Amino acid sequence: MSRAEPCLGLKAQADILGGFAIGRPRRTSPVSQYDSAAERPKNSAWDFSPRRRLVLLLSSILLVIPGCAGTREQGTWHTVERGQTLWRIAHNYGVDLQELAEVNDIEDPTLIRAGQKIFIPGAEKPLEIEPYRPPRQGAPEAAKPVPRVKTHKGRLAWPVKGVVTSRYGIRGGRRHDGIDIGAPTGTSIKAAETGAVAYAEYTRGYGNLVILRHDEHLMTVYAHCKKILVSKGDQVRQGQAIATVGATGRASGPHLHFEVRVDRKARNPMFYLP
Repeated sequence: MSRAEPCLGLKAQADILGGFAIGRPRRTSPVSQYDSAAERPKNSAWDFSPRRRLVLLLSSILLVIPGCAGTREQGTWHTVERGQTLWRIAHNYGVDLQELAEVNDIEDPTLIRAGQKIFIPGAEKPLEIEPYRPPRQGAPEAAKPVPRVKTHKGRLAWPVKGVVTSRYGIRGGRRHDGIDIGAPTGTSIKAAETGAVAYAEYTRGYGNLVILRHDEHLMTVYAHCKKILVSKGDQVRQGQAIATVGATGRASGPHLHFEVRVDRKARNPMFYLP
């Protein structure tokens, strides 16, 4: 099964926004144009009706979706040494533990091993980290709870039957914000969760694209579809067919590029799937 080629550039992302009637994105924030809320024009993006809030959210999501190839990620690789824990590594680098776990596809931090390489987002160089030593009984450190990695297994259902050919995280120095699932052309793609269709159109790069909006600020993204079976505004139930597998856009073979986003931020789909 061949992997997807780079999908969607920034220009293509901007072109998508024409269908949302809010104009092309600007490099400067529109907030700076007005000294107060009273000076902001009526019937503009600042009129935060539920529909307009959805438009703004969806538009911002489309702007930050980098495509299958992803954006080049600044960071460094840390080689785990004996006695080091994922929490100590995250703490020493000043990185969020959850983010570190997801970008490295680590659902169970207790399973990291010496010699394993872990990507540290934003870090400039590897650091030397003291191994973990259990605190003395009664010491203040012993009473402090250790942050845990959260998973939401079973929150979403698998959208298609196939083989995961590319996982979430760093590949070739670039961040891959979803997973690629290889499947034969025409295979049914199903809604991973009950929700509403927020977007269902062709885009340059991602090809035929469906975005579903769910509860708790969660959205799921389905790209490179051969055929779209739903329309914007439709209500869909979990397991309902919404599209079929294809290779539209910049893809070298039939597969589904699947993303999970919470408040615009890409999350590791494997932390949500059964």
